[in-house]
Amino acid sequence: MDARGEAAYIAAAEKGEVPLTAAERAELTRLRKLVAEQDKDLAFLGKAAAYFAAHHPKRAVRANGGGVRQLGDITHGKTT
Repeated sequence: MDARGEAAYIAAAEKGEVPLTAAERAELTRLRKLVAEQDKDLAFLGKAAAYFAAHHPKRAVRANGGGVRQLGDITHGKTT
């Protein structure tokens, strides 16, 4: 199948005019499960990031020529 034929097949499939093969249906099911799992992972990571952002002191950092140096706790001026 050339590129135009494949594009026409995809367009027809998107309109529901061409039934999916068993292999295509299996792949679609697998990909939908993968997307759902990744959505759950992203939601968890977003909540974890929000938790750690809310429960850890904010620190300022400055890049110097040799790397990154901590400047200290913004709110109390302490250095570690």
